[in-house]
Amino acid sequence: MLVFIEAIVFALFIGIVASILGIGGGVFLVPTLNLILGLNMHKAIGTSLFVIFFLTLSASLSYFRRKRNLVLWKLALVFESGSVPGAYLGAHLSNTLPSSWLKIGFSMVLLYTAFRMWRGAGKGRSGENESKQSTNMKQIDLKDPRYIILLIGLGLIAGLLSGLLGIGGGVVKVPIMKLILGLPMHNAVATSAFMIVITSFMGSSTHFIMGNVDYLLGLTLIPFVMLGSNIGTRIAMRLKGATISRFFAVLLAFVAIRMILSI
Repeated sequence: MLVFIEAIVFALFIGIVASILGIGGGVFLVPTLNLILGLNMHKAIGTSLFVIFFLTLSASLSYFRRKRNLVLWKLALVFESGSVPGAYLGAHLSNTLPSSWLKIGFSMVLLYTAFRMWRGAGKGRSGENESKQSTNMKQIDLKDPRYIILLIGLGLIAGLLSGLLGIGGGVVKVPIMKLILGLPMHNAVATSAFMIVITSFMGSSTHFIMGNVDYLLGLTLIPFVMLGSNIGTRIAMRLKGATISRFFAVLLAFVAIRMILSI
């Protein structure tokens, strides 16, 4: 009973953190399901994706209700058109390269990105109060073929890295949208949450076919991650973009260190 209460508390915490940062929360959820509740890794991953679908759906809808232009739906769909095949290729490529090389190389990229996001949080666009800053839609011209090709290409890279290393899409996509596309942090987080709705649905559907989803456990945890996601979006809307950037930098450093220690 105590273990189950622990899992519920973790689910609430994961929902809050994931919605603030625009990630799926798998980096926390999988260990919770595996180490605390005793699911094997295949079941933990499949059940995690099932829970993440509802977590990010709740978060993206909550962001949309609070401020309609936070979630850039069209940009997300174009980005995902590259991310989905990228994840497929990355999963297959991961079987051909030494995992230790991949982990070390990607950890260095994550640490560098964490440094960039932390350092950039205090100055320039990322240091501005983003509650007053709107995205410059003239720069995001989805009628321009060059911009569409750029988005698909960036999505391909994000998906490739995600599939290659089993890293949640938000950990890769939020920095890309922030550092390369120049989106305000709130837009990047909300749009990332929407994109993860799509990827987690596809992933959990695949695991459903393979019998890797514990639906009873998933349905038990879903109300708590959804409650957490609603709390998290409320918190995020009160935080400055610079603060969220720093939180995200800490998350990237955590993932990088955890990856290095697992070699």
